[in-house]
Amino acid sequence: MKVKFTNDMQLVSEIIGEEQTMKLIAHLGGVSVYIPRPDHAVIRLYLERMGGDVKKTAQKLGVSERTVYRAIQAVREEKAQLTIFDAIAANNDKNWR
Repeated sequence: MKVKFTNDMQLVSEIIGEEQTMKLIAHLGGVSVYIPRPDHAVIRLYLERMGGDVKKTAQKLGVSERTVYRAIQAVREEKAQLTIFDAIAANNDKNWR
């Protein structure tokens, strides 16, 4: 028997299947769930899985290529940015030598 889902649940069903959607409804029925867009960590994970292909990553996640490039840039900035604790530790290392 074909189950008639709401529009939102029909989208879920198309991704995870009817049986899994029914389980989801059984366990979480009545609960509001927000599914955020992929953040930089998720984008970087998919980028790695896609062999570094920005276009394929963007298509897979349904985001723009620019969004993927922003995630790449965020990693570069995170690596380049020192915290105050890093600066103190580096300074202490110099003083002990």
